[in-house]
Amino acid sequence: MSRKILIVAASELGASLRSKAFIISVILMPILTGGSILIQRLTAGHRDTTERRFAVVDRTGKLYAPLAAATAARNDLIKQGVVAGARFTPLEIAPAAPGEAADAQRLELSSRVKSGALWAFVDIPADTLGGGGARIRYHSDHPTDEQLRMWIDLVTNQIIRAQRFDEAGLDAALVARLEKPVPTDHLGLLARGADGKVGQGKRVDQIRNLLIPIIFMFLLFMIVMTSAPQLLNSVLEEKMNRISEVLLGSVTPFELMLGKLCGSAGITLILAAIYLTGGAIAAASLGYLDAIPLELLPWLVLFLLLAIFFFGSLYIAVGAACSELKDAQSLMMPVVVVTVMPIMLWTVVLQAPSSNLSVIFSLLPPATPFLMMLRLALHPGPPLWQVALSVVLCALTTLGCVFAAGRIFRAGVLMQGKPASMRQMLRWVMTR
Repeated sequence: MSRKILIVAASELGASLRSKAFIISVILMPILTGGSILIQRLTAGHRDTTERRFAVVDRTGKLYAPLAAATAARNDLIKQGVVAGARFTPLEIAPAAPGEAADAQRLELSSRVKSGALWAFVDIPADTLGGGGARIRYHSDHPTDEQLRMWIDLVTNQIIRAQRFDEAGLDAALVARLEKPVPTDHLGLLARGADGKVGQGKRVDQIRNLLIPIIFMFLLFMIVMTSAPQLLNSVLEEKMNRISEVLLGSVTPFELMLGKLCGSAGITLILAAIYLTGGAIAAASLGYLDAIPLELLPWLVLFLLLAIFFFGSLYIAVGAACSELKDAQSLMMPVVVVTVMPIMLWTVVLQAPSSNLSVIFSLLPPATPFLMMLRLALHPGPPLWQVALSVVLCALTTLGCVFAAGRIFRAGVLMQGKPASMRQMLRWVMTR
């Protein structure tokens, strides 16, 4: 790498480090990390304790009494501090005759819910105990609050089940013991230790096995999306202020472009270090510091550099082909689609990381840095030959993009006025 490229890269890196946006992002990172940890700890035991008054229209005539008794028992446990949550207060409503009277009653109860006199009301059909497909109707004006609805659903079905057993002459306790499910533990594979003893498989932790890979992939994507578009703004700003004309008196267009890419790569590595440090602090506070796979950090750095050079060259090419930001918006759309495409495919890879479709997606250069990083973080991980092939394909494609962007940058960096079309940019690439 020539000395001029390093000078341009150092200049870009220094300008970015001194920018207000970078300083604010660096300051905000520990604030957001510490704030999120503090908020989680402060709100961990928080429960909405607003009293839930609910009306019950029991058309069977047999369910309200045991439901009210269960509610009273729950409220006693809350008073004793054994159970956390809101108090439930049931109100028995005599059922109206079927038909228009029943509809009028439901409408009147809905009005009471809207006014705040009730939290909800429950309508229990007359044939509920018969098992003929009846459905209990829970009406509320709080669609996101599940505390009362889930409790009523659980307790009411327990009461219905017990009464059905009683009517059938069955011992409910015996049936419950016979129907008690046998839980399944999800464990890893056994291995023989250094002492020769066979160690038991460890319990599979979904946070370690799913959340950590997702965080690694989105961290890489977030850093690329933060850094790469800034190259377009940098090129446009220098074109509009005629700074490019001055710089090209000392360096070649390709040296200027490559220096910008190298400077952006330095910024991405600094951001990655900051975000990883913040993530490690957050993981340590939650007891998951050992879940961070340190052996994947070199792969993260490698794919991060490939991604920033790949996508950064695309944004630089767009910036060089335009003279104003509004002109760049139409040309940016294909680049944005290519950048966002991997995020549209990651769920497929997460569900079946070793499937043929996942292998193909992770070998496609635009998606390789993100999807192969996801596969590497998932257990057991892809074969080494797939990782090596993805790196080779992505590196070759990145070199091609940098070469093409260099041709476009050489022809467009001094151009003013009407932005270049896609056909014209392709002609620049093919012209020696």
